[in-house]
Amino acid sequence: MEQLKTEKKVTKLERERNVELKKAKLDATKRGNDIVMEQKQNEVETAQDIHQNIKEIPRV
Repeated sequence: MEQLKTEKKVTKLERERNVELKKAKLDATKRGNDIVMEQKQNEVETAQDIHQNIKEIPRV
């Protein structure tokens, strides 16, 4: 009987740990996605700045 309680407790702890690991993995993925989106936004802004500068350069 005692062994059964211990096994149930271990199983419960393993499930909780797995849930925490999945949450951590999702958080890391979200942070990674946020970083990628920020980099893409910076690339777009840089391209827009370059395009604007080209338009403003007087032609000779």
